[in-house]
Amino acid sequence: MSWVLLAIAGYGINAVVSLLDRFMVTAKKVPNPFMYAFYVCILSAGSILAFAADPLFELIGIPNLFPSWKGIGVPDFGTIALSLVVGATVFLGLYMMYESLRRKHASDVVPVITSVAAVTALATELSVGRVLADSMLIGVVLIVLGTLLISHFRFDRITRAFAVGSGIAFGLQTVLLSYLFERDFDGGFLWSRLSLALVALVAYAFVILPYRKVTKKPRIATRKEHARGIAWVIANKVLAGFGAILIFRAIEQGSPSVVQALSGFQFLALLVLGFAFGNKTPAEYGEEYTRDEIAQKVIAVLLITAGMAFLFIPL
Repeated sequence: MSWVLLAIAGYGINAVVSLLDRFMVTAKKVPNPFMYAFYVCILSAGSILAFAADPLFELIGIPNLFPSWKGIGVPDFGTIALSLVVGATVFLGLYMMYESLRRKHASDVVPVITSVAAVTALATELSVGRVLADSMLIGVVLIVLGTLLISHFRFDRITRAFAVGSGIAFGLQTVLLSYLFERDFDGGFLWSRLSLALVALVAYAFVILPYRKVTKKPRIATRKEHARGIAWVIANKVLAGFGAILIFRAIEQGSPSVVQALSGFQFLALLVLGFAFGNKTPAEYGEEYTRDEIAQKVIAVLLITAGMAFLFIPL
């Protein structure tokens, strides 16, 4: 079950990334959620630098973690089509997630997104005839319920629509990536990352530029503000990239729906970070918990922990 541990490690990293996402969107380090999704997808092309890390990690005794250039060839039509669809679902999922984060707290929004994503991935996986062990199915259900309890659903109808839409997009993306990685992990990683950048450029040309021409021009950021914002995005996405590689390896080796459900572990880490820093940061950026909320959080933690335990029960 090493792929479960890979997923857990990846989602632990994502806990830190999600809080930084919330800070950057609400603090307007980037112009708006659509532009932030554009930046993230463009920077994803830079994740091909992960290929350079493979020889180093192989040297220190950790082979086959990062993608390798060995065997990379010309992609067939199926790989190209899957990669483009993955790129489109990721871009839409990111935009809707960042729009939700702009409106409400990460501790309310992200649990709903990941729960919907897990249910979407599970339904898709079962619909195509894949079978999960009973212990894994129970584990997924418990983790999803626990993850939902992390949220207090303090958002309006529009925010809820964005969160649910984002979850559906991310759930479909997880299943599509599993098919892509089944063909070839190294090639699938490369072409899916490049497809993200291509989809972002198309969105910029046909959505962002026309929108800018018909709307009032915002305040132009100073060179220093722009550089600082770009630095924040790059640093956050480097961290996110490492977490993504761990999760991608887990998707390659295991069940997409189980890997998606394991994102519930991310909220155990978010709870710890929230308790540690929530009262020491502005409410706009931090995560705060009252005494009335603690009981609900405890139940959520117990459900997620029990669900993770079921994933390790051999049947």
